[in-house]
Amino acid sequence: MTEQCVINVDLADVFLNPDRRKRLHTLAWGDYVEVVERKPDHLRIKTVTYQERGDGSILPIETEAFICPKASSRIAAADVVAPRASSKVLKVNFVDVQQGDGAVIESPDGKIILVDGGDNQMFARYLAARYRGSSRDQPKRIDCILVTHGDADHFAGLTEIHKSEGNPEPRKRLFIAPQRVYHNGLVKRPSKDAGGGPFRKGTCWGAPRRLTA
Repeated sequence: MTEQCVINVDLADVFLNPDRRKRLHTLAWGDYVEVVERKPDHLRIKTVTYQERGDGSILPIETEAFICPKASSRIAAADVVAPRASSKVLKVNFVDVQQGDGAVIESPDGKIILVDGGDNQMFARYLAARYRGSSRDQPKRIDCILVTHGDADHFAGLTEIHKSEGNPEPRKRLFIAPQRVYHNGLVKRPSKDAGGGPFRKGTCWGAPRRLTA
């Protein structure tokens, strides 16, 4: 059975083999990690590698790898991670959405807040890659969606999350269950030929527990 942990050092290199050959990537303080096995000199963990396909897209592949501290670091393998429940790291990720803003905040206890979402599919694609494995029956819980103001380049991209549910490629799908939606004033009314705004009936994810004006 895997242990749900967080990285407890500044940086931890992840290798394909326990002899520190072929570095895959580096995890940072506060990153989530699933530990499969503990050894005195290494940890075996679950991770993801990325394979480029013929069309240029990147396919995530689940695999196992190893965290092996250098002997010169004087850091024991067991000290590289800590129980996830003990994490005190607040994570803030600013997503490249080209025009507009989009950010993800994760609190130390695992609560997730989405702030804006740009005006295209880039925010939805980022979230689908970050929160893999959601489904209609098991959506990803989002504790709050915050729309800072009514310009389309801050909220129109949020509808792409809903659209992604029907994407033919599973890796690009995301199902979410927002608990609250806050916005700074009323969202701008769409034009008569726009077919409705991003929060019109039928395109959202069900009624939020709290909606403020």
